[in-house]
Amino acid sequence: MDWIEYVNGDVTTPYGKLRADNGHPEPYGVKLWCIGNENYYPHAYHTPEPAEFYAKNLAAWAKRIKELYPDLSLLGVGRTPDWTKVVLDECNKYLDFVTIHYYVTAKVDNKALVDPHKSLFTAALVEANLKQNIEVLKAANAEYGREDNPIRFSIDEWNNRHNINTGKRYSFSRQDDRRQYDVITTATMLNVFLRNSPYVGMANYIFPVNGHGLLKTVGEDDAYRSVAYYVFDLYRKHLVGNLLNVDIVGAGVAGARLGDYARLDGDVAADTKTIVQDLCFVDAAATMNESGEICIALANRSHDKSQQIKLNLPNGYRVAEVWSLESNDITAANTAEDRDAVTPQLISEKRSKLSLMPCGLKVVICRRK
Repeated sequence: MDWIEYVNGDVTTPYGKLRADNGHPEPYGVKLWCIGNENYYPHAYHTPEPAEFYAKNLAAWAKRIKELYPDLSLLGVGRTPDWTKVVLDECNKYLDFVTIHYYVTAKVDNKALVDPHKSLFTAALVEANLKQNIEVLKAANAEYGREDNPIRFSIDEWNNRHNINTGKRYSFSRQDDRRQYDVITTATMLNVFLRNSPYVGMANYIFPVNGHGLLKTVGEDDAYRSVAYYVFDLYRKHLVGNLLNVDIVGAGVAGARLGDYARLDGDVAADTKTIVQDLCFVDAAATMNESGEICIALANRSHDKSQQIKLNLPNGYRVAEVWSLESNDITAANTAEDRDAVTPQLISEKRSKLSLMPCGLKVVICRRK
């Protein structure tokens, strides 16, 4: 409570005064507060908590915070459906979001992906887990009268981690460059969040700067954009507005057991790994913005085969722009020495038939004729 007062309190409060004395007279105005983080995990200074134990403590804290600061939005820790249900049953009056964490993992040997399909298709397992949690969330919102002000999910930790072959073992690294194949792991995760956007209110990539970052700093006063930056840039500019349905038919993997086509750490239910699905190489999401433009993100999950695309657009629409984020080398990366190795390119051809290179991303903007 002292921390909330320090961050948001007026200078007339004890901790607001301390903040001012420390050089920041104006309140920071932080609106989103998460109570706990991965409380189910054992850490160096933390004993894992059962869902019931965490939920009761969460309810006590959340109730008091809402009494004193009713305008704040509160996040509680979610996990798998059984955990999430306990938290929602206990704390539905107070929460605005429930957190979930997903980490794709790539095994990398001398820049190359080991078992590429286990990284490039992992978002399918993410979506299976998310959909299980969504059913719990929908039921809770209906049961507790939250349909007009629904609780939503915050996927507030996600990215693609690299485990690097050091010669002796595979070791987790936050310093490996983001490569062309990270374009696909990033884009397919964003597609999952878009497709489930009525229930996903936030999704926060770890980390925006350095680490697995969108921006990489060089010294004290320089930085460059990783390939992952351009995925976010294209989605932020174009994949906005209202969600549209996309039907995909084409080449892929028939009868894939999701656990065999994924490397996923985080809030994963064991039974989702046994789900069998047909997985197309092409993954897609689409939106319609306020101007009536249809924007489609197309990602090729194949590491070695190009995919030929034919778009069947609604009547009256034509392809107006095509942005490509592709490379002949799926291990290509932007670096301090070569900062523009992979950048978005505006393609001159405006056709409904197009090709996606291995691990390639295209964003297609369609307008009325």
